[in-house]
Amino acid sequence: MFPDDYDASMIKIPQDLLLETGSHPILAIVSALYPYVRDININPCYFREREMLTPRNITVSEINDCIFNMLPGMKQIYLSTDNVCKVSRDDNKADILYPVEFIS
Repeated sequence: MFPDDYDASMIKIPQDLLLETGSHPILAIVSALYPYVRDININPCYFREREMLTPRNITVSEINDCIFNMLPGMKQIYLSTDNVCKVSRDDNKADILYPVEFIS
């Protein structure tokens, strides 16, 4: 029990587990989680072994932009979609044009 506890339901996080974010919290979190993101010879599996969770899509976009700007070398953005253009004249068969795995 910590002497400065004011509520028994509160959990005190030890100081060595806290991250000093300063004025750029996303940059601080990205730098702590991905310390080698600026390495030109980064292993393609590097990002698969680490993850960040956030409840808001806008935060996901901010994190992606931050990481994207930290990556070395030439960059290419590939756009994607969650639906398929229905080119079949038979609308009843349009859903079988592409398997779900194709558009996921």
